[in-house]
Amino acid sequence: MRVKYFIDTDTLYIKLNDRSPVETTEINENILIDVDEHGKAVGITIEHAMERSGKLDFSYETSAA
Repeated sequence: MRVKYFIDTDTLYIKLNDRSPVETTEINENILIDVDEHGKAVGITIEHAMERSGKLDFSYETSAA
């Protein structure tokens, strides 16, 4: 997984894997999901990321299932 933040457009992109997207589905005006040829998610775009959150602070955690 890779996370990129584009400061000039205030866009956050989360690349979930190395598969190529073939279609983008709009969830709402600020969230888009890229899917591969099998309909599996490969990326998530969040527009106005810092504006919506008030700050851009990134952390993650893993947990056992």
